[in-house]
Formats: sequence, C-alpha cells, structure tokens
Amino acid sequence: MELHIEIKTDRLGRPYAGLEQRLVDVVARHKLQEQAVLTCFVPEVLETVRRLSPRQRVLASLDRRSAEMLGGLGLALDRLVAIEGCLVAVERGLLADAFDLCGKRVGSERLGVWVPNEAADIAAWLARPIRQITTDRPDIALQERARSSTLQSD
Repeated sequence: MELHIEIKTDRLGRPYAGLEQRLVDVVARHKLQEQAVLTCFVPEVLETVRRLSPRQRVLASLDRRSAEMLGGLGLALDRLVAIEGCLVAVERGLLADAFDLCGKRVGSERLGVWVPNEAADIAAWLARPIRQITTDRPDIALQERARSSTLQSD
C-alpha cells in the first residue's frame, strides 16, 4: 500500500522554506521511503525533493489551473515527465478531455486520475489504461474494482 503525502504551498504556489527537507527527514526516520509518494502541484517542489532524496517517489498533481500556470497542458506534461520517474495524476475532467495526449506524453504506467467519487465514474476509469485512481470514496472504488474483477473472470 502506498502512502501519498501532499506537500502544500502558499496560495501563490510558493514553497514553504525547508518543508521539503523536513518531510524527507520524517519519511526517512519512519522508514517509509519505499511506501511514501510525495505529491505536489508545483514541479519545483518535486525537483527539490528529488535533489534531497534521489530515490524518493514523487507524484505531480495537475489540473487546468496548474497546467495554465506551466504554459498549457503540453508544456506542463513535458515539464513533469522530465522529473525522472515522476507519476502524474490529472484531474478527471482535464484527463477525460485530453486522455490521448496525456497517455502519449506520460504513459499509462505513470498516469493517474483524481478525484472520481461516483460508482459509474470510478468504473469508467477502472476500465482505462492508467496506473491509479485517487478518490474520496475508497469504499465505492473497492466495490467497483471487485465488481469489475468478477465481470472479467466470468
């Protein structure tokens, strides 16, 4: 099981001084380097994490606003993919609108969606070639995953 830890920034997207180092230290102290995935909307924060802890797994969250701040979706995806091994979780509406582009640039093994919460929406994303689904409703997601597994084995 993965433990996703989101690194927050201020409302302008600026990192809090020293937060990345403190988080990397806490993760190491609790021996969670393999389990933890540090996430953020801001590429510079993830690049800092990578410099501090080169093997630490990272995930970039992306929505329309953050893509625009990075110069548009194509440039945003290129920037995030340039962070070695960085997973990319795209807001469901944006990913639905640009699935082919995201899949081509990121690859299904690094691509995820957030935050479908309804059963039908979760089921639809389970049928797509993506790495992960981030949801506020894991109970529904687990039910849908079990249901889709049953349908596939029949």
